[in-house]
This record gives sequence, C-alpha cells and structure tokens, in this order.
Amino acid sequence: MKKVWTIGSILTSILVGTAAPVALAAPAVAVATLPVQVEVDGKKVATPAGMDVIDGQVMVPLRWAAELAGARSVKWDASKRDVKIEAPESYESILQLHSYIRLGAAPAEWGTYLCQLPDRMNAIPRPKLSDRALVLDLEIEKLEQMARENKNLPPRREVMSITTQYAGQEYSYAVYSAKFVQGRVYVPMDWLTELFGADVTYDKERGVLAIQFPNLQETKRQIAEIEAGLVPASPDETIALWGRGLQTRSGALIYAALSNELRDRARANLQARNWVTGGSSPHAGKITVQDKKQLDADTWEYTLTYPEVTSGYMANYPNVTPADIEGTCTDKLVVKKQRTGGTEGWFIAEVKQSNEYYGPVFAEKR
Repeated sequence: MKKVWTIGSILTSILVGTAAPVALAAPAVAVATLPVQVEVDGKKVATPAGMDVIDGQVMVPLRWAAELAGARSVKWDASKRDVKIEAPESYESILQLHSYIRLGAAPAEWGTYLCQLPDRMNAIPRPKLSDRALVLDLEIEKLEQMARENKNLPPRREVMSITTQYAGQEYSYAVYSAKFVQGRVYVPMDWLTELFGADVTYDKERGVLAIQFPNLQETKRQIAEIEAGLVPASPDETIALWGRGLQTRSGALIYAALSNELRDRARANLQARNWVTGGSSPHAGKITVQDKKQLDADTWEYTLTYPEVTSGYMANYPNVTPADIEGTCTDKLVVKKQRTGGTEGWFIAEVKQSNEYYGPVFAEKR
C-alpha cells in the first residue's frame, strides 16, 4: 500500500485517536457560531448534524460527502481507524484533466530548457480547476512557523487514515485533523477537493459552504477539447509534446503524443500513477535530439537524450553544476503520420527505448 503524507510527516494536529471514535481530534480553536448552510452543485441541501467551522474550515461528515461525490462504497474499519473509499466514476477523468495543468507557455520559473509547444497549443484553454492551496491539517500554519523558528516540533501520530481505491490500486492518506461525533467521522472541507476533485468554498459572511462536485460529462468534454487541440502537425511537434510531458510529469501530455495502439497499452499504467509520471527530484532536464532520420514519407525515428536532474537544476539553469545532474537517459521513438482519436496527425507509433520512471510502462500487445 502506498502511503501518502500531507505536507510531510511533521504537519497536522497533535491529538491522538485511541479507542472508540468519540472524541474531537482537532486543535482546540475557536468554532464559528454562525450556523452552516450547505449548497451542493448550486442547490441548497439540508445541513448534516455536527458540522461546525474550525479555523475557516468547515468540518464535513466524510461518508455524507463521499456518497454525494458518487463513491462506489464507503467502509469504516474500526480496528485500523481507516475509512476505505472506492473512488467515484469521475475520479479518473478528473486526474487526467488535472494532468493538463502544464499547458500553455513555459512558466518563467522553469527556465528556458522546457520543450516549447507551438502557439496554437499554448492557446488551448487550461483546465477549469481550482488552484487554491488546500488545508488538510488545521495545525499547519503553527507547525510551519515553529519549523521556521527552529523550534522542536511536538510528537504526532495520525488520528485516522483514508484509503482510496482506484484503478486496482490503493492510496492511503494519513489524517491528523478530524473529529468523531456519535460514530460519524468529520474532516476539514478541503479533503473533498483532495479526494473527489470538488470545488469547495466557505463564505464566512453568509455562513454558506458551497460544494461543486465534478460533472463527468463536462470533464470529458474538456479533455476531448484539449486533445483535439494537441494533435501534432509535424514530427517535431510530437517530440515536443512527449518532452513537455516528461519534463512536467504530465501523463496526459505524453498520452496525447501516442498512437491509438500505444494509448491503449499505456492507459492502465497512467491510471495507476494518477496520470503523474516521474518525480520532483530527479526529473527530466533539457531534452536534446541526438539523431533524427526519415524512414519513409510518413515515418521518422528520433533519438533523444536528457539529464536526470535535481531541483537545483531549475534554479541554476543554464549555469548548472555537476551536483545538479544525477544521470542521463535516452529515448528512441518512431513517429508516424496516421489517424488517432479520429484526427490525422503525427503520433508516436513505437517506443524502442525509454525510461519507465519518466514515461509510461506499456502493456504487452494484445
């Protein structure tokens, strides 16, 4: 089981859950007195009992929220203090859509080494997703301040965990801020964004919690619109799309560069990785075309190399140091002119060599 920690193992509330889930497991802070009203997908709904506001976060009953999100099942394991949630149908599409967030002109902080996409691809509207920083731990600000002041951090242990099931995998989150009331588990509202891709806001002046769950058809429409705009018009554009995906850890951009057959063979692996490839360190640096040769009128073969780099590479580029580079990778790709997704363009038809850390793992041919 993969353990996923929220902002590092040092962050979140100190209280420890022990026996039956009956005690408040969140920091002792002021609670809003204004009654919470709830709107879901633009419509007012009955407010569940036990909801209150702690440090600007509405404490939301997890099962209630999961069922509204369309979770296939929600189970509480008292012995492990774990809530197991089978992800809703919309989950995969939301993750794929979120992987397109690196569309557009290369941000300045990435330096000039990022593969450049053509203007028409840069003009594609970015996914309509909230980029608000999430608060999953109500003690985060205090603990970060203590860390900045080099103070000793208190020992902490998770109150409970949340395990999501998706694409045959399980992903476990340590939860430090939660409360338990009459057998119900309540978590900060931002968990609805983390777990279900919901857009969640709280208007403290009106006392209204607004929850907008993903609309599956709208999400698929956005994905189709983006993919239609990402059809490479030349072999070089295909390589730029592949390279941008490697560099920004975007499984969706890599997927868009593939032929129909390779998409079918890569999809399960990209799903299992939440459409995120590679890691923050090392990651793929500047991509160089070492060799390019035409095999026939509609086929080109490329040999690419790129360094495996640390976070210092981005900060120091172009004046990188040996300490910024951990190794070198080589990709060999065959690009063909063909129809993919109903549109003619240039797509990767064969991956002769690649690093499966940065790119997808392809299933065997059927």
